[in-house]
Amino acid sequence: MGRRRRVPSSLITLVALSLGAAAVPSPAQRLVVVTECDRLAAHGQDPERAAPGVDAATLAAQAGQAVAACQQAVAQYPDTGRLRFQLGRALWVAGKRDESLAEMRRAVEAGSSAAAGWLGARHTDGTLGKADFSEAARLFRIAAEK
Repeated sequence: MGRRRRVPSSLITLVALSLGAAAVPSPAQRLVVVTECDRLAAHGQDPERAAPGVDAATLAAQAGQAVAACQQAVAQYPDTGRLRFQLGRALWVAGKRDESLAEMRRAVEAGSSAAAGWLGARHTDGTLGKADFSEAARLFRIAAEK
């Protein structure tokens, strides 16, 4: 019998990713509806943003308007993690911390990598009380995998 050659796992991973990528539409191929929520509350570091990012000071100045626009957008598109993240962000700067955290968790569940990263940071910086590094690491892994 001939000697069996072992295929490197990196090659298998590359092929699997290539095959998977063919089945999933690229961001350019997906229809993205830009909402008023996007215009008022998009984060500049969110890879899924549909509008230019809004800095924290600008968001704070228009927090009430952003919360209302994002609540409307989330009601219309409840499974869109990007909109849920933006609603959570607007709620946070509006001082509605508990609502914000609940919305950020829903955003993570809906697939928002930005929300996972944002929540991970809150678990490391003491904003939520005692730092929870294991939860932060879990959230950072979610963000990195998206």
